[in-house]
Amino acid sequence: MKDKEGYRMDPHEIEGSLDKQLGQWGQDILETIKLGLWVIRIDKKAEKYEMFMSRQLQASLGLKETLSPQKCFKYWYHAINEGYYHYVNLGLENMIRSGRLTQLEYTWTHPDEGDIMVRWLGIRAEDKDGKICLKGDHRIISNMYKPRFLPVGSESEIFEYNRKKQSIYFHTGRESLYGDANKEKDFPDCWIQQEMVHPHFVKDFYAMFRDIEGKKEVNDEEMLLKSKQGTYEWFRVKTRYLGKEKQKIHTVLVLLEPANQQRALELEYMRKESFYKAILSDTVAYAELDVESRQLKSAGGLWKSDLKKCIERGEVFDQIMDFHKGRVLAEDYEVYREQCTLKAIKDMYHKGIAAKKFSLRYLIDGEMRWVEMMIHVFQEQVLENMYALILLKDIDSEKKRELAQAVAASRDPLTNLYNRKFFAYHVTRYMQSVDVTQNLDAKPPRGALLMLDLDDFKSVNDKYGHLKGDAVLKRLARVLESTFRKRDIIGRLGGDEFVVFLKGIDSKKLVGRRIENLLETLRDPSYEPDGLPFSCSVGITFVNGKHFSYDESLRQADAALYESKRKGKATYSYYEELQ
Repeated sequence: MKDKEGYRMDPHEIEGSLDKQLGQWGQDILETIKLGLWVIRIDKKAEKYEMFMSRQLQASLGLKETLSPQKCFKYWYHAINEGYYHYVNLGLENMIRSGRLTQLEYTWTHPDEGDIMVRWLGIRAEDKDGKICLKGDHRIISNMYKPRFLPVGSESEIFEYNRKKQSIYFHTGRESLYGDANKEKDFPDCWIQQEMVHPHFVKDFYAMFRDIEGKKEVNDEEMLLKSKQGTYEWFRVKTRYLGKEKQKIHTVLVLLEPANQQRALELEYMRKESFYKAILSDTVAYAELDVESRQLKSAGGLWKSDLKKCIERGEVFDQIMDFHKGRVLAEDYEVYREQCTLKAIKDMYHKGIAAKKFSLRYLIDGEMRWVEMMIHVFQEQVLENMYALILLKDIDSEKKRELAQAVAASRDPLTNLYNRKFFAYHVTRYMQSVDVTQNLDAKPPRGALLMLDLDDFKSVNDKYGHLKGDAVLKRLARVLESTFRKRDIIGRLGGDEFVVFLKGIDSKKLVGRRIENLLETLRDPSYEPDGLPFSCSVGITFVNGKHFSYDESLRQADAALYESKRKGKATYSYYEELQ
């Protein structure tokens, strides 16, 4: 019988009429766009709810058997996520009371697909047989493509968290957050493992989702989460409980809103300021420079009072750097002045060098101490102005310990001359200081290599003991240091063998004069410790950078030394005269 005449209609006839009225063409369209139609009839006195579904709706909800209208309603209603019951009930009541078209979006547990997002649209129709009649459509929107009118990342992300299932389900396309999954299990642990939450905020993030029953809703809590670009960005977090009764608060709706640019800059500034203070706490002085204007913005530590006066007088950076001339050790000032210029700082930035550091000696509390000067250069993001941060760190203890260790590794422990290894290193470095293959006009490095051997040293040890022998070795070391120039290289090969390298000398006359002075000094009775005989023999070879080989030069000097021993000792010979 026809419904429009007001007669009672069989429930199955109603379901069939939905499909019949659509026709095949209409049914094909609804099938294509995954849209299903429904009718709900409510008998409030009997508290009876009936639901009639089109074929398309039954298929989309995974209904594989024919159910009575009451069971059909229960099938739909009981699969609603329990956190949404209050929300759906309010929607139904509003639809009944106002007669206005009402749209709801909620999660529904599909028998095959699990939690899905659905959109439910309905309106009150004409009541029949004393029953309230509602009509509308229902569609799954989980995988629906929704192009955004606004740029990507400009909208918030929304997901719901089900505490019982320990899972989350995204209502939005996850275009601001890292990752693509719209469903995730083992939440919040999965986000911690994926490093979605910045380590600093892990504890707060855990607390937000632990034991949610009875907790207050979160409003605009700010934290760093991993963005679509894979970097940590600032987000505001809000939570809303979908259920009203405490025992039903199992589902939380979470809103993640990217902080606007101004707030993000504020938060980033606060973070950098804390980091900035942590760095400065380990320094003895610092200064902040506006590179573009050449003006100092601030100064602290040892420089606070002095640089403050410079700033008040309007002095620019180069003038202020000259102010430190008297505080930097003279031999370190050239390095200091070369590094601390506006040109050097600008060159750093343009070459992509964010920071550099160097060591020098600086006057602190009346004492020259080793310090490390660090220069950091960066460009401010908003105005794109270039700044530099100059830090001074006291490293005196570490530097002196480092130098002592370096000396210990390079020196002979008895005489404090260079040991075999470091003598060879310094001679080779000098001889290779100019690459004549690259610069044909350059003069190759040259010099004279001397090998010395104490005469009859074994008899001294045998007759007077090793302590006396050590005294002789140490005295020879002191004589060598007083005879030759500071720029020359002096070392002990081992036992009673010593070596000297005279830089830049290729004249027998000059070398001979030096060695005569040496032998004369050794013959002086005042240089004989405890009256012990004291003389040595010397072998000499001249070297140049064109065909230099350290091992070959050492062999030549040794051959010349052997010739001096053959002559009767206490004399010197040239390798070149043996040819």
